[in-house]
Amino acid sequence: MVIPHMPVDYAKHLIECNCVLPQFKYQTPLVYHRFVVFSVVGEDALVIPSYAQCPNCGIVHRVMEVGKSVIMRREELNSLLTEDEIAKSLPTSLADILRQYKVDYASWQQAKFIIENELWGRRITLSREELEGTVMGKILIIIGHTLWTVERYEKGSNEVG
Repeated sequence: MVIPHMPVDYAKHLIECNCVLPQFKYQTPLVYHRFVVFSVVGEDALVIPSYAQCPNCGIVHRVMEVGKSVIMRREELNSLLTEDEIAKSLPTSLADILRQYKVDYASWQQAKFIIENELWGRRITLSREELEGTVMGKILIIIGHTLWTVERYEKGSNEVG
């Protein structure tokens, strides 16, 4: 049996399901639903295999690489933590901020990982919008176990990064 390497970092990335959102049902070519997942990365820089559930159709995916998954043909996996279960492992005011901004499931997992692994200074995107070539939004910066800040950001179309 191979023992997975200790987690050292994480990645949030998109995977593709085989379902289609209603607004794309009649589009040609067919546009499959993609959603953000959270993956733990080991010291060997490889994704530690995990499972994710499509927020559109509920099908379970086995995530083994960044950007790639295998559909497990299962519509439920009770061993996946719910947002409420993750919230109970976080400081109440941090969970309240995540709920207020209605962040995706991957962001809940990210917050839990940052707190558990003391990765202070990491950022979680709370909101993002684009207006006339300018991208703006808010980020949550976790500074310590009970210390974080919400900051606004803005990037113009002529800025790099």
